Amino acid sequence: MPNQLNSILIEGAAVSIGELAGDAQDGGIAFFIESKKTNRSAVVEAYQFEVHAVGPIASVIADRFKIGQGVRVVGSLRQSQDGHRDRVYIMADHVEFKPVFGSMAIKP
Repeated sequence: MPNQLNSILIEGAAVSIGELAGDAQDGGIAFFIESKKTNRSAVVEAYQFEVHAVGPIASVIADRFKIGQGVRVVGSLRQSQDGHRDRVYIMADHVEFKPVFGSMAIKP
């Protein structure tokens, strides 16, 4: 059976960033982004997604990513069983940070 497509591209802003677990080469990090769809000036839909990254990408996220900063993530959907419920998250293959201008980054 051929491989089936499991790919996602999402843009949003960081609402929560975890701590780097492990070292810079093998470590992992999780963060949440909020993605909003607007209609003129009103927010129509807003969703928060959990994103995981490992290895060098995780190290860069821990060093440079700020709450409120925009981000584009390319990755795949993953599913793990957490207790009695299934949890779906995005495993990042590529993370692109948007520039932070002045007071755009919210300090925790």
